[in-house]
Amino acid sequence: MGLLDSLFHRRKDKGHAARPAPALQNWQSAVPPKTRRTSPVMNEPSGQIPLAADSVPSRYPVDANTRDLPANLTVDGPMFLVECPRLRSIGDGLSVNGVLAIGGAVARFGASYEQRRIALTKLPERLRVSQSLLLRSCFRLKRLPLDFEIGRSLQIIDCDALEELPRNLRVKGSLTIIGGKSLTALPDNLVVEGDLHLSGSRVTALPRGLRVGGALIIEGRCQIQSIPPDISVGSNVTLRRVRIEALPESWRFTGDLTLRGARKLRALPQRIHVPGNLDLADCTALETLPAGLTVGGNLILRGCTALRALPDGLRIAGRLNLRGCVALTSLGKALNIQNSATNGESSATPASSQTQSRRGSRAVAALDIRDCSALEELPDDLRVAGPIDVAGSAVRDLPKTVAISRLLWRGVLVPPEVVFHPERLDPLRILSEENAEIRRVMLERAGLEAILARAGAKTVDSDTDAGGERRLIHIKRLKHVYLLCRCPSTAREYLLRVPPAMQTCRQAAAWTAGFDDPDKYRPILET
Repeated sequence: MGLLDSLFHRRKDKGHAARPAPALQNWQSAVPPKTRRTSPVMNEPSGQIPLAADSVPSRYPVDANTRDLPANLTVDGPMFLVECPRLRSIGDGLSVNGVLAIGGAVARFGASYEQRRIALTKLPERLRVSQSLLLRSCFRLKRLPLDFEIGRSLQIIDCDALEELPRNLRVKGSLTIIGGKSLTALPDNLVVEGDLHLSGSRVTALPRGLRVGGALIIEGRCQIQSIPPDISVGSNVTLRRVRIEALPESWRFTGDLTLRGARKLRALPQRIHVPGNLDLADCTALETLPAGLTVGGNLILRGCTALRALPDGLRIAGRLNLRGCVALTSLGKALNIQNSATNGESSATPASSQTQSRRGSRAVAALDIRDCSALEELPDDLRVAGPIDVAGSAVRDLPKTVAISRLLWRGVLVPPEVVFHPERLDPLRILSEENAEIRRVMLERAGLEAILARAGAKTVDSDTDAGGERRLIHIKRLKHVYLLCRCPSTAREYLLRVPPAMQTCRQAAAWTAGFDDPDKYRPILET
């Protein structure tokens, strides 16, 4: 945990009982050594702004009863004005050679909500902070001074009265705005040399002339509805659950583009190029993708329920996830999925290792069309460098161009006949399958009860556990005994082979857990 996390986050560290907050001059000795930061590395998106390695908290006598600070005060080191609910004014000309934190509290010391709020109405004129400025729960602060200077980042958290930021504001580090009830717009020509992070903000539009040197992150149900055409972002763009309907045609991307949960988004710019991953998961109003779209990483369209077709000639350097696109009927012509990217929504597996995976092992699909119930066929000129997951789709065969591709059924590598011809599977072959995952998929495809009936199965014992009813089944023709049970977490049914000597479900379950004596098998919680 960063040093300022212990100030600004409501968290209690293990082994430290709640106790009243100490006065600031004794703060250093009160913090356990493991929470002290000795590295100057920045990590603003998570709210951590550590101190310099040689910094120590201010020795200026500030405590919970402090009401006013004098003018022209110079502090050689970071200054924490936290748990100062009576603080009303700070004299002009304050200079801090380090981090300045105003508001908030050391919540792990048991500070109340009132102690974490601060009634300061304005910041001092000619404010100079050599590192970062952090403002939290300054509930009466309406605006920032026009002439203040900060050396690094600016964080504004839960300052509900703040109405505006200074014009032509330039932040040398990152700008983070979390919460706030009165701030609805950012100043035009805003320059942020680091990341710009908005979460739970009521800002409705990004400003004209915005320049962001790092990543743009908008999340937490922000009310952003429009993006200007002259915006510039130097790294990844993340817009989660925003209310925008379209992106500017002139916007150029340099990294990943995430628009997950943008339920009003209807279209993307023509000939858009995304060098990294393009994540459009749960964009439920998106019906088509533009011609000329190129993606340098993974293309994630999971849950785009209105998407009907992909454009012709789509080329994807990573993987393509179409899971749950229930209206999709066509993948377009000349679709090429290279599966060469190593980043994305989950840990990627290189294509070379995927194709060498054993049956029954789990793999990440290069093309995932799970639950695309309207998709009946794949294009004849399809190119896919990796496994294809077809579970829940209407596809009944593979084109010749991908005939040798490995097939997945909900992440499990299985033989082609399991996917396309389950009616041909012999019951004894299924029950003799040693791999439990393949056996489970075979039973799911062919029908568990039908297979057991055709094999002449007999139930010799039954009871219930956390997953529901379980049965001990004997297959006389094979001289096999199985425990049929359901996983409490996934609700999947498993047919587990156990020794022929098993007489009860409890005895069989204990054996699978490594217990020869069922009386010693007493699980507290089964998951």
